[in-house]
Amino acid sequence: MDNPHKFWKHKDGDRDSRKKWDDYMEAYEEVFQHTNTRNAPWHIIPADENRWKVYQIISIIVEAMKEKMKLRWPELETEKFDDK
Repeated sequence: MDNPHKFWKHKDGDRDSRKKWDDYMEAYEEVFQHTNTRNAPWHIIPADENRWKVYQIISIIVEAMKEKMKLRWPELETEKFDDK
């Protein structure tokens, strides 16, 4: 509210929502506890700095591909030349 360049982000209901912050956080924690599984884990990524956010997401994807998918380069076949 003090910065006129960010005033557009204000909504009249923000103060009421803020009073329920602890309830929201409790609900989120419950959701994470009941849906976070070994095969589909939750990753909570801070979004306040884009470079760090993207780096964390990419790191999680790369690690999952290494560990779970066990990706490897295909074996090369011997090239066969046709002498016709």
